[in-house]
Amino acid sequence: MVKRRNWKKDIVSKSAAGFLAAVMACSFPMVSLAETADGQEASAAAETSAEQETSASQETSASQAEAGGQTAPVSDNLTGDTIEYDQLDQWIRQYNPVIKSANEAYYIQAEDAMDVAEQLRDKANELYDEAKDLEDVGTDEAKESAKALRKTVRELRKYAKDQQDASEEMDESYTSGRSQLNHTQDVMTYNAQMLVNTYWQLQSQRTAVAKNAEAAQAALDASNALAAQGMAVESSLLASANSLNSAKATLTALDSSIESVKRNIYTLTGQAYTSGINIGAVPAADPGRLDGIDVEKDCEAAVGNNYELIQQRHTDAETRTNKAVKSRLRGIEDAEAQMKITVRGLYQDMMSQKAAYDAARSAYESAQITWRGAQIQNQQGMLSRAEFLQAEAAFLQAQSDYQVADLELFQAMETYDWAVAGLVVTDSEQ
Repeated sequence: MVKRRNWKKDIVSKSAAGFLAAVMACSFPMVSLAETADGQEASAAAETSAEQETSASQETSASQAEAGGQTAPVSDNLTGDTIEYDQLDQWIRQYNPVIKSANEAYYIQAEDAMDVAEQLRDKANELYDEAKDLEDVGTDEAKESAKALRKTVRELRKYAKDQQDASEEMDESYTSGRSQLNHTQDVMTYNAQMLVNTYWQLQSQRTAVAKNAEAAQAALDASNALAAQGMAVESSLLASANSLNSAKATLTALDSSIESVKRNIYTLTGQAYTSGINIGAVPAADPGRLDGIDVEKDCEAAVGNNYELIQQRHTDAETRTNKAVKSRLRGIEDAEAQMKITVRGLYQDMMSQKAAYDAARSAYESAQITWRGAQIQNQQGMLSRAEFLQAEAAFLQAQSDYQVADLELFQAMETYDWAVAGLVVTDSEQ
């Protein structure tokens, strides 16, 4: 952070020219994300910061939020004990230590730049009044001094405008650190959404596997009971034991994966793992929305919005030689064509997930009928406990398959929407 000086004192103690030189030497450059986050490891910093600074991160200066037209932090919207899916971007912006510190640096810099602009205008007005007084004196020497003061006034006002413009236009620069920071936050939000989606897929699968384990245990108990009466064969006992061991192993693996995914969600959202905060459910997919998608229109939107393409268009824009210009334009055209291919591919992914969704829904509806029949049979005493649990496990498996298909379709639609909005996340960014 640039240390703020006492400009009032400088104004009194320096000549006009000296003051202008001092101010020019203390300008406020815009900090890039790399400078703000230099040396930080996001995953390690998040957990430490969340444990040590949770209460402190709830408070942010309103004056910083207003400076430079920046969006205010949103801690007031994040009360409660659940990280809601539609608030993931806000959790990241407010609590992820890398994003939070970078945003705060921008708030502070914008405020400092505006303060400098105000002090410069005040000094310019003061010198303007002095110039008028000198002109009233009427001597040649006084007029010459007044002329010099007016030149300084113009320079001060110009620099004041430059400082104010730099603060107000931070979000509008395609090549600024602010643009990079916004992109980084979007990548984190996308990854957090994928993690939450995965978390609920795993939870759904765990429910089915846990019932499978219960059914396998019941089957093994029944086989052991028959064996005690000399009515069970060794192969039946072995099959039941293998089924139980397999279900338990799968359950253990799922529990490990769930904890790992949860830890990563907490890291991205800046929460301590020990906080135990809940993870909100993912909204249901809306398959009907696919019918209204105009792929070619979305391809054009993606080309216009994509962060990398915007950077490419504004990089080396001052190239002079014909060869260099042609090479640059050809590179942009190739990148835009590839972006359209990517969007069309993501659309096909959505349609494939829609087909899988439809198949899983049909299977689930059929499983509901079978499950209702099994419940009736159980009420009539026609099923053993093991048979009933196996029927329930089969139903829960079909239900899980349907839930997972819904989540995968929703994620495919989210990925497509992100691409149209300008974000295509590469493997290295996940």
